Amino acid sequence: MKLEIKEVGKVFQKGGTFTEVLKPTSIQIDKGTFVSVVGPSGCGKSTLFNIIAGLTKPSSGDVLVDGRSILNQNGQVGYMLQKDLLLPWRSIIHNIILGLEIKGMNKKSAIAQAMPLLERYGLKGFEHHFPAELSGGMRQRAALLRTFLYDAEIMLLDEPFAALDAQTKGQMQSWLLRMWEDVEKTIMFVTHDIDEALFLSDTIYVLSARPGSVKAVLSVELERPRSRDVLLTTEFLEMKRTLFNLLAQEEKEEEQSEGGERKGT
Repeated sequence: MKLEIKEVGKVFQKGGTFTEVLKPTSIQIDKGTFVSVVGPSGCGKSTLFNIIAGLTKPSSGDVLVDGRSILNQNGQVGYMLQKDLLLPWRSIIHNIILGLEIKGMNKKSAIAQAMPLLERYGLKGFEHHFPAELSGGMRQRAALLRTFLYDAEIMLLDEPFAALDAQTKGQMQSWLLRMWEDVEKTIMFVTHDIDEALFLSDTIYVLSARPGSVKAVLSVELERPRSRDVLLTTEFLEMKRTLFNLLAQEEKEEEQSEGGERKGT
């Protein structure tokens, strides 16, 4: 499914104060592609995700899937936050099938559908464990499987690996790519990690400092399937330098803007 974000903007009101967090922003994501969104903290990335997921109403614009508006409609996309949000009283298998149960599938059928995925994606033998018994990386695998099993064609992943150590994060990135290639879903991914964005993505949207807007669009011309070795190639390092400079420039402009505001007060 093609996802179109058309001139979506957001202004929050608190009392008599209006704060623009996201300027009218447009992004197009073709079916089956992997797109990352990067930018300074507070630039509106999570606000944009909440709008796409139907959790927040935009102040302007529209969100379309295959030309049909999904604005203010919950359940149209899969959405995973940084925290795994597994229910501690449910076993791993019962956490993974939660979305299927919510959609009305009976428990036996849901488990039958989930079990082959546990085996393929490294969770076989842990189906009857509880979240507290698993490492952070294993919990994130379970949370991602739950999100993918929800069976939405479009997945929103908001910094799902940010809390993991570097080695585990790298393993999870490779795991996610393998799973994405298997299921052929459309993924929109938020991250602060330049290497992560380049390794995973077909296209990277760089947002400006708050209020966020699209500052640049970078096409990632790296062959797929990708292994971790690609991080050492000349092509990867050149793109990393380009993306780093874009973000560094934005951070510098943000600091100058904040300095000017302090002088004016």
